[in-house]
Amino acid sequence: MPMTEKGCRVFMVVSRNYGFDASNQQFKEFQDTVFAQEAWIIETQKPELLSLDLQAELNHKADVLSVVYRRWLKELGGTVGAV
Repeated sequence: MPMTEKGCRVFMVVSRNYGFDASNQQFKEFQDTVFAQEAWIIETQKPELLSLDLQAELNHKADVLSVVYRRWLKELGGTVGAV
């Protein structure tokens, strides 16, 4: 959910099909640890610098969502990123 021009709130659904002997609180604390370790990666992203020129990068099958998103932004008249 966008909150400001460069900030948003993210909601995440997490489930598990393992570790049923651990309490929900232990599981939550583990997930919080993982998310905290990865936060710097997400917080340093600069979507406003994302090139919409698909020829500027080598894209792989795993990039399909990014490619679709960039094409959509370009159709909306964007020239770079999400700004």
